[in-house]
Amino acid sequence: MLILMLFILLGLTMLSIKKWAVLPLLFFMLNSPPSIANAIWKWSDLISAGAAPIDNPFAGFSSIQRYDLLIMTSLQQSPHNPKLQKESQLSLQRFNDAGIDILALLKKQQETANERAQAQQAINKALLGQQGKLAGYIVPLAFDNNQLTQFLLVPTAGACIHTPPPAANQIVLVNYPQGFEMVGLYTPIWIEGSLQAESNLPSVQLSDGELAVNSAYMMQADKVTLYR
Repeated sequence: MLILMLFILLGLTMLSIKKWAVLPLLFFMLNSPPSIANAIWKWSDLISAGAAPIDNPFAGFSSIQRYDLLIMTSLQQSPHNPKLQKESQLSLQRFNDAGIDILALLKKQQETANERAQAQQAINKALLGQQGKLAGYIVPLAFDNNQLTQFLLVPTAGACIHTPPPAANQIVLVNYPQGFEMVGLYTPIWIEGSLQAESNLPSVQLSDGELAVNSAYMMQADKVTLYR
């Protein structure tokens, strides 16, 4: 009888411990804001669906041809440089011997550059006003009492600060008034909210000055969490 009563008391004690252990978890679940995202976006989704791929006319060039291309483009920038004038004649001859109309390709390159600049501004209108979730890296813009309240979300770590900025349609200006503690530039996060089209030119603080970065999207984020 004594042994039976000990087993009963032990069982009641274990139930009590489990009950109180579950309560903090339930509290966390009830107070953690639920996800509002209807979709999980990839960065490629932010590119206009109608944007055609842009060919690189120099993609198949050999190392020597790339060097000759550098000479030809340098001459365009400094047309009165005697050394470049002389070297460009040799480069032009090598292109002619290979059956390549380099002058026509240089003209096409300028047209391609213009097309690429337009493509970088093109947005996916189908996503506008939609609730979604996007993962990326932080480029900080504004703080309030050590809480980050405004930032750029970019697809690669260190973009704009350690590497050149991505295309405008690959940058989202995020406003998050309640703020959160920033972990680091190389820590990915999720943002959730409604995506809007808004061209902005915020200034990113660098160690040697400022850099104006063109962004094509904006989000008033409802939720910011670490990427898991």
